[in-house]
Order: sequence, then C-alpha cells, then structure tokens
Amino acid sequence: MSAFSRLRHRAPLWRFCLYSSVLFCGFSLIWPAPWLLRLIPPLHRVTDPVGRLLTFGSSRNQQDGMQAEQPSGPAPQQQPQGQRGANNLKIGVPPIDAELKGVFPFAGRQLPLPAGIWHPVLAMQDGANGEIISNVLVRSERGVVTGVIVVRASSQSVADSITEEITRLCHDDRNYSNRITAEKGGVFECLSSGPVFLNGGKISNAPDISLAYERLRTMGFQLPPLLVEGYWARVVKAEDGGVNFEAVSTAVSPAPPGSSKLNTPPADWEKQAAGASPLAGRFIEEMKRWMDGWAGVLRNGFEGKLSPSGIPDAVSQDPSAKGLSRL
Repeated sequence: MSAFSRLRHRAPLWRFCLYSSVLFCGFSLIWPAPWLLRLIPPLHRVTDPVGRLLTFGSSRNQQDGMQAEQPSGPAPQQQPQGQRGANNLKIGVPPIDAELKGVFPFAGRQLPLPAGIWHPVLAMQDGANGEIISNVLVRSERGVVTGVIVVRASSQSVADSITEEITRLCHDDRNYSNRITAEKGGVFECLSSGPVFLNGGKISNAPDISLAYERLRTMGFQLPPLLVEGYWARVVKAEDGGVNFEAVSTAVSPAPPGSSKLNTPPADWEKQAAGASPLAGRFIEEMKRWMDGWAGVLRNGFEGKLSPSGIPDAVSQDPSAKGLSRL
C-alpha cells in the first residue's frame, strides 16, 4: 500500500479537505470571481448558461404572467432598451423576499447597491445569444417603495450600435442635469439626473421596467407620485470591434420615509419649477452630489475593483436613505 493510500485511509480530515477542494474548484469555475473571468474569458461559455438556468428558471414570455399597463397619459420616460426583439427574450420573476445588500454579482462584474436592503423584482435576458441582462431591484419601508434600481449590462461584447440607445437618456432635455464624464480611449461614460413620474401613464416602453412596476403594484407596494433618478452609463470598446456596457438607473423617493405622499406638489419637481421649492431644490442638488460620488463606485464595480467587505455607509447613503425628505 502506497503512502498516499495509507494517508487516505487513516486521515479522514485530510481526505475530507481533499475531496472538498475538488468540489469548491468546480464551484469557482461555475461562479468565478470577476478577475478570473477577465483572466480566462472562455469561462463565459460555462457561466452564462448556468446563470440563465439559475436566474431564469421561471422565465416566461412577457404575456404569460404579468401584463404591462397600457393606460393613456403623458409620454413615458425614455429609457434605453438595449437590443430588443424576438431573438431570445426571457423574463424571470425571482422571489421578492430575497435580500440583497452591499455588492451584488452581475453579468460577470460587481454591482454596488446603495444603503438598505434591496429585493429582486424582475430579471430579463435579451439579445441573439442572451448576452444582454437586466435586473430590477426595489427598496421599501413599511410597504412603501423608497428606491428602484434598473441595471442593464452585456455579459459579452455586442454591436456598437447599442451605444446610442444606452446613452440616450444622458441627452434628454427633461433631465435636471446631463454630463459626459469620459469620452476617450474607446470609453464613453455619462451621468444624468431627472424626475420619474409614476402617476398618470405608462412609465416606460421597456418591458422589464413596465412589468417590474406592474408586479410591485400587483403585490400591494405603495408608490410615491415620483422618484428622482440618477442615471450612469459606461460603454467600453471591445477587442472584437463591439462594445461592453453597463447602465444603472437609481431612482429614489423624495417622500418622507414610510409614506407615499410628498411634502410638496409633484409640479414642483418639474425641471422648470425645481428651483422654486426649497425642499425639491435641496433634494435634487443632494441627488446630483451623491451621483457624482456614486459614479466612481459604479465604475470600480464595472472594473471589478470593489472590496468584498462592502461599501462605506458615507458613500452608499443616497438622499432618500439619509432621510433628507424629512427636512
């Protein structure tokens, strides 16, 4: 009997560690860290099908489960929709009681989450090979929505024609502010802030956003009349001539915590009237300042540079989480 065989029979702890190392090596290949995906790009061929199986196991056509609202009203907020079509659209409805906080793995990258507990509302996959992924997350207090995140990203390079759609919101005149933060070396990044009105009409033409809000209403969540949105998008040229992108919309409620009623009329939150109301003006300016800092955190997440220990509270506290709406 060889020394290895004797050790295998006489050292149960060593044997357990040996077998476990094989198991966990397998797990690391199925759910690899972002740096491992960058080091070994072919791993996407393993991780993408597994992600689709786990995330979209309950996928359905958008007509099967929930139906998007079709009311009349003002024009919906323009949201970039990515490459839509009948190619490979899958919509999944994850358990909304799941709790997410800190840093969330998404599309082979890191997605930082603002302060609080976030819950998945809807997941969608699109594109010819399912390479465009989107998630909608919600934060609430006593059944009232305090924040909604819509994130879209490519899990592999896509045609560069998508750049216009992803960055369109950064050129919308209805926004409070629009800014291009990077435009060189094959990188385009932009930042914007603006109101998202939730009453009186269809919120968005994008199926993930429309269905997500419909699910929230169906489940009894209370929505404020509007949210204040910070939008960040980054598009990076890929070696094959396509692009990799990520777009994150973080919309938070200016209503007092636990309430869906605003302390000032919705009209005060229009771009033209925002400066007339001290409360609206203060909240909007604070949202702009917070997004200026949060954009750097999102960029680090895109590049896989965030610490696993999480994000400092001073950085992750958006205006709604800070309770500025109490002022």
